[in-house]
Amino acid sequence: MIYCYFQPIYKSVMNREHEIIMLLNKGRDMLSRSSTRTDTRNLQRDLDKIQQAWDRLRKDVHERHTRLQTCMVRTTCQNHKFSYSTVVI
Repeated sequence: MIYCYFQPIYKSVMNREHEIIMLLNKGRDMLSRSSTRTDTRNLQRDLDKIQQAWDRLRKDVHERHTRLQTCMVRTTCQNHKFSYSTVVI
């Protein structure tokens, strides 16, 4: 049941990856065209923050998804083991 709730969240976050990549590429393109040093520094700082935030979010989503899948496998195995033991006994 919990898996059904979190799976759409996982997919939603991961489906946004291409948008983040496009945003970062556009920012890098702007960075190469930037004329003033202050603009360059500020833009680079913003791009670094966006990249760090995305990396952290993606890592958290992957870890939670993996943990949830592991729990689902363990629960399924335990249910089958219980069912098997009740049938055999």
